[in-house]
Amino acid sequence: MTQPAPSTQEPPAQEPSTPDSAAAITLTQLRFSYGKKVAPVLDIPHWQLPRGAQVFLKGASGSGKSSLLNLLAGILHAAPGAIQLLGQDPARMSSRQRDRFRARHVGLVFQQFNLIPYLSVLDNIRLAHHFAHAGKAGVQERTQQLFDALKLDNRLLQQRADRISVGQQQRVAIARALINGPEILLADEPTSALDSELRDRFIELLLQLCRQQGSTLVFVSHDSQLSHHFPQVVALDSLNQARQVHHVF
Repeated sequence: MTQPAPSTQEPPAQEPSTPDSAAAITLTQLRFSYGKKVAPVLDIPHWQLPRGAQVFLKGASGSGKSSLLNLLAGILHAAPGAIQLLGQDPARMSSRQRDRFRARHVGLVFQQFNLIPYLSVLDNIRLAHHFAHAGKAGVQERTQQLFDALKLDNRLLQQRADRISVGQQQRVAIARALINGPEILLADEPTSALDSELRDRFIELLLQLCRQQGSTLVFVSHDSQLSHHFPQVVALDSLNQARQVHHVF
């Protein structure tokens, strides 16, 4: 009997199947450097966050904060077993599976917002939804809900992203990050372009939205003045043995 030809279709990324009480993020013996002969930037024996945690991760510039967030987002790659997100190991996924997993389950808010300037606000948000392969159903309603929560005028939806204010761009970046209802939200110095009043309002709004949808938030910044907003504050130096060694010398 002729054997069927092996399938060339890539298997789908495994979906999280752990219970709600499981950890959102687990790091185990995470070591990372930017080259084989370069000293590690990160050496974290263990760190775990439960689902729904809201953490302010503080550290000086160059301490490895952005490297850690890029590892959690799957933009940089860790060794298998070093990082688990929602019970899954991104290092064991293909590049395509990792991209889809990130689009569906991890929201990102960057310092520079990374909106596509020549697209409308609505198209920027739709694009994030598209990458999650979530279909078109419900995206308009979800966008409207986020705009209401973020106190954004609906007329902004048709504006080019580079023609709205910095504060509006920042809130649009939140809407884009939350459009797929991610279980994990990673924010990398997202308030650096705002004055103190807008900054505090932004953080409270972000925390409120994360509480409403049960997202785990890791908010990274060097500015310790922001820490009072958060129920949990973690110094990266307390986790990162690589940085502790560097400080000794």
